[in-house]
Amino acid sequence: MHCQKGRQPDIEAPETAVPTVSGFKLARMKKLMHKEALDIIQYLWEQVVLLDDATISRQIGEPWPLIFTAAERGNLDFLTILIRLYPELIFKVEHNTYSIFHISILNRHEDIFKIIYQIGSIKNLITTYKDRDGNNMLHLAAKVLESPSRLNVIPGAALQLQRELLWFEEVKKVVQPRHIEEKNIHGKTPGALFIEQHKDLMKEGEQWMRDTADSCMLVATLIATVVFAAAFTVTGGNLQDKGTPVFLHEIAFKFFAISDAISLVSSASSLLTFLSIRTSRYAEQNFLWSLPNRLIIDSQHFSYQLGQ
Repeated sequence: MHCQKGRQPDIEAPETAVPTVSGFKLARMKKLMHKEALDIIQYLWEQVVLLDDATISRQIGEPWPLIFTAAERGNLDFLTILIRLYPELIFKVEHNTYSIFHISILNRHEDIFKIIYQIGSIKNLITTYKDRDGNNMLHLAAKVLESPSRLNVIPGAALQLQRELLWFEEVKKVVQPRHIEEKNIHGKTPGALFIEQHKDLMKEGEQWMRDTADSCMLVATLIATVVFAAAFTVTGGNLQDKGTPVFLHEIAFKFFAISDAISLVSSASSLLTFLSIRTSRYAEQNFLWSLPNRLIIDSQHFSYQLGQ
């Protein structure tokens, strides 16, 4: 093919293959990069801790915002390196008199909070820290999350409230007994503050439990109706002379009869349990174990009934 004079022939650029990285390889690369970053941090921090306290403070800023940002974001690996080489960091507080443990309580970072169990009797001193409003550690555990994204990963308002109650009870194990009923400057004990802060979540949890109970009661009623009718409608009919089922000695018939009886009992018990959930007293402590356990038991019954 001849090209026109003064015109360059069209040349297609060769296609370049885009390299693809598998998910496993990408995860391995990220893990390796994370390890290398921690090694660099450890090396730099080893050089910093050789300085005096005042110089260290100037190096990372006043009042130690580096560790508090890490505690807020839940960066356990970073904090572990810093605290292992410079244990005095656990005593540092920011402008609200919050240590890294107080910040971990506010942001629900369990891994960071667990470090407090490893510092021995020193925790008795740190748990006495209070903020400007007179709130101790348990008051902070009673406050709602400023960012609800960590709580939204749990489905259902009732289970979210249970998670908050479990966190409150966990922090209660650490504080001194006198702090459990201690009031802040607003006259609120930790328990009263928890109820005040979570009243909306309690209402949502109550409504969620009632709606779930109503829906499941409807399904359980339908199952009970079907299996009850099946129990009195014998498959294949009865023998005219004896009145016994035709398939009485068949293994499949016996299996059907046993399964039908179990389903009837399970659906009836589920109805009673869901009715008890529907009429329960929805106090905050009931969301800790009583209501969730009933829901779990009934869910198991439903799984069996639907599998029949």
